[in-house]
Amino acid sequence: MTLLRALFFTGLMLTPTAAASFDVCSTVAPFGLATKAPPNGNSAAKLLPPKVGRFVREPVAASANIPSDEDFNITYRASSASVFIGLSRPGSDADLKEAIRTSWTDAVSDKTINRAGEKICLATAPYYYHIPDFIAWTRGPYFLYADASSPAVLAEFMRDFPY
Repeated sequence: MTLLRALFFTGLMLTPTAAASFDVCSTVAPFGLATKAPPNGNSAAKLLPPKVGRFVREPVAASANIPSDEDFNITYRASSASVFIGLSRPGSDADLKEAIRTSWTDAVSDKTINRAGEKICLATAPYYYHIPDFIAWTRGPYFLYADASSPAVLAEFMRDFPY
């Protein structure tokens, strides 16, 4: 199947110029996403571990729940390194794909973002969009994203992040 046909069948509408830089589901999902367990539950404090490797998250109220109509956001820090996490439960497979598409369109619209080697997958779960210091992905009914202070920080954080 050609790249443009693959994009058509996934529902992602791109121009041929934009499509040329994409790796559409042809490689293993970054950071072993497909082998990680999906989150389970609705409690933000339980879903987001207090520590991921050397990174420590901001405090989370025990009563905080993961919303379905917006992202729950938190920052993990280790010295000057940081990872801003977003987590939500969009509700349907179409909504999960749309969240990934939105991540891609946001990156495309910001010309200051380094999109070198970007990868997107909307054909098979986990769906994802990855650029050097950012990744958006799905696990089960959850949509997550991680925006790191550098590509090395993202790789280090994602190595230990459970989802």
